[in-house]
Amino acid sequence: MSTARKIIDWHHDDVGGLAQSLKDLPDGRYVLVPESEFATELSPGDAEQVEFDALMAGIAEAEAGEMVDWSEVRAKLDAMIAGASRSG
Repeated sequence: MSTARKIIDWHHDDVGGLAQSLKDLPDGRYVLVPESEFATELSPGDAEQVEFDALMAGIAEAEAGEMVDWSEVRAKLDAMIAGASRSG
């Protein structure tokens, strides 16, 4: 399943701009849906699927050794919090 997404502002007279907007998408078949008709909230089933997909992606990253050590993450978070408290 592809996760390619593209937001396009269509103004009827900009066919070249439309082609330019689409050129970076991978080959495949796409469905264009006006934003006004696009669901802005996930159904409970879709939300569960998104969570499951994220969990599986995390497991795959861990198995591939692509995880960041917790001490690095903690140090960055501590620095961000300290910076925010000084500027806030």
